[in-house]
Amino acid sequence: MLTVESVSVSMGDRRIIDDVSFSVEKGTLIALLGPNGAGKTTVLRTLAGILTPTIGTIAWDGNSMASMGRDWYRLIGYSPDRSPVVPEMTVLEYLHFIAEIKGAPSQENGVKDLIDAMSLSEVQTTRCGLLSHGFRQRVSVAQAFLSNADIILLDEPTQGLDPEQVVRLRHYLASAISDRVIVVSSHHISELAQVASRYIIMGGGKIQSMGDVTAKLEADYLTVVGRR
Repeated sequence: MLTVESVSVSMGDRRIIDDVSFSVEKGTLIALLGPNGAGKTTVLRTLAGILTPTIGTIAWDGNSMASMGRDWYRLIGYSPDRSPVVPEMTVLEYLHFIAEIKGAPSQENGVKDLIDAMSLSEVQTTRCGLLSHGFRQRVSVAQAFLSNADIILLDEPTQGLDPEQVVRLRHYLASAISDRVIVVSSHHISELAQVASRYIIMGGGKIQSMGDVTAKLEADYLTVVGRR
């Protein structure tokens, strides 16, 4: 289980996220929703260990991020809102490079499966710096799933994808949940409502609403946003 308890993150005198608490069971995809500037990216960057909580704790199966040290990063597969590709590498080289960094250099089949799942076959020998935004986004999502990470964090993964690729990504996420926790941020509810089982709506750096995904999610979202 992923547990976030009373987490706040400050930068100088400004509190970016405030008193964020939630828990997610394994085998769950949770949609992190909210308008731009709501705090979604900060939550993901904090879960990834890039930002350190000013106060509060984050834990996996009862083991806190602070106590795990660098071992925390072995749990994480993270696709940020700006694709972290290496421009000089081909797609295939980059994915093998990331697999090696993550301690999974023998995952030949895993790389191939992700290339197929993200429809990257036609560009696998193309340098990442020459890719369109949509292709770079797919490469970023693919690398997040290397090494069978327990916690997958995807920040606006559908940016730059055409409608067909959005559907393919949804199908892949549904098949990849297994015993992981997958947290996907977006401000487009329809993209996640079909695959997520739980949701969190952020606003002003705080959780405004959370619960199980139902047919009322869109109305709940509009209610929360309308209160801003």
